[in-house]
Amino acid sequence: MSTRPSAPEPPTTHSSRSGTNSDSDLLAGELLQQVSSQLHRFHRTVDLVATRPNPCGPATPALIVVHDELSASLSTPRIECRPLVEPDPIESLIGVRADPSWVMVGVTAGAVARPQRDGAETSPCGLVHLLHRSGVSMTTIERIGSEPIRLGPDAAIREGRIPDTCRRIFSLDTAAAPADMTAFVLDAWLSLVLRSALMRPGLRWPEIEQLSLVHHLAGLPVPHATTTPAALADLTRAAAGTLDWNRYRTACVALGGCPVSDLQPDAIEWMDAGMFARWSSASLPGTAELLDLLEPVLDPTAFDRLWATISLCHPDRTPEPRADR
Repeated sequence: MSTRPSAPEPPTTHSSRSGTNSDSDLLAGELLQQVSSQLHRFHRTVDLVATRPNPCGPATPALIVVHDELSASLSTPRIECRPLVEPDPIESLIGVRADPSWVMVGVTAGAVARPQRDGAETSPCGLVHLLHRSGVSMTTIERIGSEPIRLGPDAAIREGRIPDTCRRIFSLDTAAAPADMTAFVLDAWLSLVLRSALMRPGLRWPEIEQLSLVHHLAGLPVPHATTTPAALADLTRAAAGTLDWNRYRTACVALGGCPVSDLQPDAIEWMDAGMFARWSSASLPGTAELLDLLEPVLDPTAFDRLWATISLCHPDRTPEPRADR
């Protein structure tokens, strides 16, 4: 299914300013603004009263594809709107690769704005993110009764599921992966402990230590005697410091998938290291949430040692102790 808004007029003038943006970037930015304007007139992302059926309406996110002028025809309009009806619309785009005729891609969807001010209410909003194949992008957020918020058009590489996915459709690099994998290693360990503790409540410290990934990562045998939280924290930081996301990504492809995110090898290969890092990390609950879930199902002494290990791994952001501790 495709939609047929009128094609944007090609820009007739452009700036010859020198600086960080090239002339091609400026032209791409002008085209992004024209397409965004067309989408806002044709494809409402925020509509309080639905007056007619709209397969690409606020409840249905859509992939936007803009073709070059030579490829556009009566059967293939310049701007296509392809509804994304899967439960996770962004995940459904993993593996998509741009055809040679694609000038830009994007995602438009209804969303919820969450103000950073304490006590402020959430509000419905519409999101349009567009990416030119040159790497220039533009994001527009529409809120009812407020002026739109616009980011770009510029060549900045932004992080997030939508920007990452759009960039990989064009095989462009995403934002760099975090340099330190300690947080991921710890959360993966806590997730394994939680999985085991839910099946066998009351796990003790030696059993929890056996589930740690650091002995495997460091190439060391699992010790027969228990390790102190300080020693395990030192080993965890050292082992995590030897890792990098590109090597881990390559290993997951070779092993047949990612054990924490359930990503399959073809999806991992489609991502670059930066997107893979963010996707894998986001698939795990945060440290604080995992500790809250673990406390009721672990031996109390074991939980204290686990909490101490996590604290010593991140002395700059120690988990908040519970009020009754």
